[in-house]
Amino acid sequence: MKKCLFIIIIFIFTSGAYAQQFKLIGGLNISNYSDPWLDEWYWALDANDFQEYFSEGLWFIDANFFRSPFRNSKIGFLGGFGIEFALNKIIALELEGFYFQKGSCFHLWGGEETEVYNTKGISFPLLMKAKFLPQPFPYIIGGGEFLFILSHSRKTAEPVYYPFTKEDILERTKKFDFGLILGIGFEMKVLKVSCYLEGRYNLGQRNLIAPNEYDPHPPTIKASALQILAGFKI
Repeated sequence: MKKCLFIIIIFIFTSGAYAQQFKLIGGLNISNYSDPWLDEWYWALDANDFQEYFSEGLWFIDANFFRSPFRNSKIGFLGGFGIEFALNKIIALELEGFYFQKGSCFHLWGGEETEVYNTKGISFPLLMKAKFLPQPFPYIIGGGEFLFILSHSRKTAEPVYYPFTKEDILERTKKFDFGLILGIGFEMKVLKVSCYLEGRYNLGQRNLIAPNEYDPHPPTIKASALQILAGFKI
Protein backbone atom coordinates (compact mmCIF):
# COMPACT_ATOMS: atom_id res chain seq x y z
CA MET A 1 0.00 0.00 0.00
CA LYS A 2 2.79 2.42 0.93
CA LYS A 3 4.67 1.57 -2.28
CA CYS A 4 1.56 2.20 -4.39
CA LEU A 5 0.95 5.57 -2.74
CA PHE A 6 4.59 6.54 -3.29
CA ILE A 7 4.42 5.58 -6.97
CA ILE A 8 1.22 7.61 -7.47
CA ILE A 9 2.74 10.72 -5.90
CA ILE A 10 5.94 10.46 -7.95
CA PHE A 11 3.91 9.95 -11.12
CA ILE A 12 1.87 13.08 -10.48
CA PHE A 13 4.95 15.18 -9.80
CA THR A 14 6.72 14.01 -12.96
CA SER A 15 3.73 13.99 -15.30
CA GLY A 16 2.92 16.94 -17.54
CA ALA A 17 -0.62 15.70 -18.10
CA TYR A 18 -2.02 17.51 -15.08
CA ALA A 19 -2.46 21.23 -14.58
CA GLN A 20 -0.41 22.35 -11.58
CA GLN A 21 -0.88 25.39 -9.34
CA PHE A 22 1.33 26.44 -6.44
CA LYS A 23 -0.39 27.70 -3.31
CA LEU A 24 0.64 29.99 -0.47
CA ILE A 25 -1.40 29.39 2.68
CA GLY A 26 -1.77 30.99 6.11
CA GLY A 27 -4.28 30.94 8.91
CA LEU A 28 -5.25 29.94 12.44
CA ASN A 29 -5.43 26.69 14.38
CA ILE A 30 -8.16 26.58 17.03
CA SER A 31 -7.08 23.38 18.75
CA ASN A 32 -7.62 21.37 21.91
CA TYR A 33 -6.68 18.15 23.70
CA SER A 34 -9.27 15.65 24.77
CA ASP A 35 -7.88 15.73 28.36
CA PRO A 36 -5.15 17.43 30.40
CA TRP A 37 -1.68 15.91 30.32
CA LEU A 38 -0.62 13.55 33.08
CA ASP A 39 1.34 15.06 35.98
CA GLU A 40 4.87 14.10 36.92
CA TRP A 41 3.67 11.74 39.69
CA TYR A 42 2.25 9.45 37.02
CA TRP A 43 5.62 8.82 35.42
CA ALA A 44 7.23 8.08 38.81
CA LEU A 45 4.83 5.27 39.70
CA ASP A 46 6.13 1.72 39.70
CA ALA A 47 4.16 -1.37 38.71
CA ASN A 48 2.69 -1.90 42.20
CA ASP A 49 1.61 1.75 42.44
CA PHE A 50 -0.18 1.46 39.10
CA GLN A 51 -2.12 -1.62 40.17
CA GLU A 52 -3.20 -0.05 43.46
CA TYR A 53 -4.09 3.33 41.95
CA PHE A 54 -6.18 2.04 39.08
CA SER A 55 -7.88 -0.64 41.17
CA GLU A 56 -9.29 2.15 43.34
CA GLY A 57 -10.76 3.80 40.26
CA LEU A 58 -9.06 7.13 40.92
CA TRP A 59 -8.08 7.80 37.31
CA PHE A 60 -10.33 7.95 34.27
CA ILE A 61 -9.79 9.53 30.87
CA ASP A 62 -12.21 9.40 27.97
CA ALA A 63 -10.36 10.82 24.99
CA ASN A 64 -13.39 10.73 22.71
CA PHE A 65 -15.76 12.65 24.95
CA PHE A 66 -14.56 16.23 24.41
CA ARG A 67 -13.40 16.49 20.79
CA SER A 68 -14.86 19.92 20.07
CA PRO A 69 -12.07 22.36 19.08
CA PHE A 70 -13.83 25.15 21.00
CA ARG A 71 -13.66 23.42 24.39
CA ASN A 72 -10.39 24.12 26.26
CA SER A 73 -9.12 25.61 23.02
CA LYS A 74 -5.92 27.47 22.19
CA ILE A 75 -5.28 29.58 19.08
CA GLY A 76 -2.07 29.08 17.12
CA PHE A 77 -0.55 29.98 13.74
CA LEU A 78 -0.56 27.80 10.63
CA GLY A 79 1.35 28.61 7.46
CA GLY A 80 2.99 26.98 4.47
CA PHE A 81 2.63 26.10 0.83
CA GLY A 82 1.07 23.50 -1.41
CA ILE A 83 0.68 22.12 -4.92
CA GLU A 84 -2.67 21.42 -6.53
CA PHE A 85 -3.01 18.94 -9.40
CA ALA A 86 -6.23 19.18 -11.40
CA LEU A 87 -7.06 15.59 -12.35
CA ASN A 88 -10.17 16.71 -14.25
CA LYS A 89 -12.70 19.55 -14.14
CA ILE A 90 -14.16 18.31 -10.85
CA ILE A 91 -11.46 16.51 -8.87
CA ALA A 92 -8.04 17.80 -7.80
CA LEU A 93 -5.28 16.41 -5.60
CA GLU A 94 -3.54 18.69 -3.08
CA LEU A 95 -0.17 18.13 -1.40
CA GLU A 96 0.73 20.65 1.30
CA GLY A 97 3.40 21.41 3.86
CA PHE A 98 2.76 23.49 7.00
CA TYR A 99 4.47 24.87 10.05
CA PHE A 100 1.88 24.72 12.82
CA GLN A 101 1.26 25.74 16.41
CA LYS A 102 -1.24 23.73 18.41
CA GLY A 103 -2.18 23.21 22.03
CA SER A 104 -4.90 23.45 24.62
CA CYS A 105 -5.83 25.37 27.77
CA PHE A 106 -7.42 23.75 30.84
CA HIS A 107 -8.82 25.39 33.96
CA LEU A 108 -8.54 22.85 36.77
CA TRP A 109 -9.74 22.61 40.36
CA GLY A 110 -12.60 25.04 39.88
CA GLY A 111 -10.48 27.47 37.89
CA GLU A 112 -7.76 27.84 40.54
CA GLU A 113 -5.13 26.23 38.32
CA THR A 114 -4.51 26.78 34.59
CA GLU A 115 -2.52 24.51 32.29
CA VAL A 116 -1.54 25.78 28.82
CA TYR A 117 -0.01 23.40 26.29
CA ASN A 118 2.08 24.53 23.30
CA THR A 119 2.96 22.20 20.44
CA LYS A 120 5.02 23.17 17.39
CA GLY A 121 5.82 21.09 14.35
CA ILE A 122 5.40 20.47 10.65
CA SER A 123 2.54 18.70 8.90
CA PHE A 124 1.93 17.24 5.45
CA PRO A 125 -1.75 17.01 4.39
CA LEU A 126 -2.74 14.90 1.40
CA LEU A 127 -6.22 15.97 0.26
CA MET A 128 -8.78 15.42 -2.45
CA LYS A 129 -10.74 18.48 -3.62
CA ALA A 130 -14.13 18.20 -5.32
CA LYS A 131 -15.86 21.12 -7.03
CA PHE A 132 -19.18 20.05 -8.50
CA LEU A 133 -20.55 23.53 -9.35
CA PRO A 134 -18.83 26.65 -10.77
CA GLN A 135 -18.01 29.74 -8.72
CA PRO A 136 -19.29 31.15 -6.42
CA PHE A 137 -20.43 27.75 -5.14
CA PRO A 138 -18.13 26.14 -2.56
CA TYR A 139 -15.93 23.09 -2.95
CA ILE A 140 -15.30 20.31 -0.42
CA ILE A 141 -11.99 18.79 0.65
CA GLY A 142 -11.07 15.68 2.58
CA GLY A 143 -8.12 13.46 3.33
CA GLY A 144 -5.40 12.80 5.87
CA GLU A 145 -2.56 14.67 7.53
CA PHE A 146 0.77 13.48 8.97
CA LEU A 147 2.23 15.68 11.71
CA PHE A 148 5.77 15.69 13.12
CA ILE A 149 6.02 17.22 16.60
CA LEU A 150 9.18 19.28 17.16
CA SER A 151 8.45 20.79 20.58
CA HIS A 152 5.87 20.35 23.32
CA SER A 153 5.67 22.30 26.57
CA ARG A 154 3.24 22.91 29.43
CA LYS A 155 2.80 26.11 31.45
CA THR A 156 1.07 25.86 34.81
CA ALA A 157 -0.23 28.78 36.86
CA GLU A 158 -1.72 28.44 40.35
CA PRO A 159 -2.08 31.80 42.10
CA VAL A 160 -1.98 30.53 45.69
CA TYR A 161 1.01 28.19 45.92
CA TYR A 162 3.13 28.97 42.87
CA PRO A 163 2.53 31.66 40.25
CA PHE A 164 4.07 30.09 37.15
CA THR A 165 6.01 27.01 36.04
CA LYS A 166 7.03 25.73 32.62
CA GLU A 167 8.17 22.23 31.69
CA ASP A 168 9.26 20.47 28.52
CA ILE A 169 7.12 17.37 27.96
CA LEU A 170 8.48 16.40 24.54
CA GLU A 171 10.15 13.30 25.98
CA ARG A 172 6.75 12.04 27.14
CA THR A 173 5.17 12.82 23.74
CA LYS A 174 5.00 10.72 20.61
CA LYS A 175 6.90 12.41 17.82
CA PHE A 176 4.27 12.14 15.11
CA ASP A 177 0.50 12.19 14.80
CA PHE A 178 -2.09 11.40 12.16
CA GLY A 179 -5.35 13.23 11.58
CA LEU A 180 -8.41 13.05 9.34
CA ILE A 181 -9.47 16.26 7.56
CA LEU A 182 -12.82 17.39 6.24
CA GLY A 183 -13.54 20.93 5.07
CA ILE A 184 -15.21 23.41 2.79
CA GLY A 185 -13.81 26.33 0.79
CA PHE A 186 -14.59 29.22 -1.50
CA GLU A 187 -12.48 30.43 -4.40
CA MET A 188 -12.65 33.61 -6.45
CA LYS A 189 -10.61 35.67 -8.88
CA VAL A 190 -9.15 38.94 -7.57
CA LEU A 191 -7.09 40.95 -10.10
CA LYS A 192 -6.49 37.77 -12.13
CA VAL A 193 -5.24 35.93 -9.04
CA SER A 194 -7.13 32.94 -7.59
CA CYS A 195 -7.79 33.61 -3.89
CA TYR A 196 -9.51 31.19 -1.55
CA LEU A 197 -10.83 30.82 1.99
CA GLU A 198 -11.18 27.43 3.70
CA GLY A 199 -12.46 25.96 6.94
CA ARG A 200 -11.14 22.56 7.94
CA TYR A 201 -11.76 20.23 10.85
CA ASN A 202 -8.82 18.03 11.82
CA LEU A 203 -9.58 15.04 14.04
CA GLY A 204 -6.42 13.53 15.57
CA GLN A 205 -6.35 9.74 15.53
CA ARG A 206 -3.26 8.92 17.59
CA ASN A 207 -2.62 8.92 21.32
CA LEU A 208 -0.09 11.69 21.96
CA ILE A 209 1.28 10.16 25.16
CA ALA A 210 4.35 7.97 24.72
CA PRO A 211 4.37 4.74 26.80
CA ASN A 212 6.76 4.69 29.75
CA GLU A 213 8.63 1.70 31.12
CA TYR A 214 6.00 0.96 33.77
CA ASP A 215 2.87 1.47 31.68
CA PRO A 216 3.13 0.40 28.03
CA HIS A 217 -0.56 1.31 27.53
CA PRO A 218 -1.04 4.78 29.06
CA PRO A 219 -4.34 6.71 29.09
CA THR A 220 -5.29 8.28 25.77
CA ILE A 221 -5.06 11.97 24.89
CA LYS A 222 -5.83 13.08 21.33
CA ALA A 223 -5.80 16.46 19.58
CA SER A 224 -8.37 18.12 17.35
CA ALA A 225 -8.39 21.45 15.56
CA LEU A 226 -10.54 23.81 13.54
CA GLN A 227 -8.37 25.41 10.85
CA ILE A 228 -9.29 28.71 9.18
CA LEU A 229 -7.07 29.23 6.13
CA ALA A 230 -6.67 31.85 3.43
CA GLY A 231 -4.29 32.01 0.48
CA PHE A 232 -3.78 32.36 -3.23
CA LYS A 233 -2.53 30.35 -6.17
CA ILE A 234 0.32 31.26 -8.50
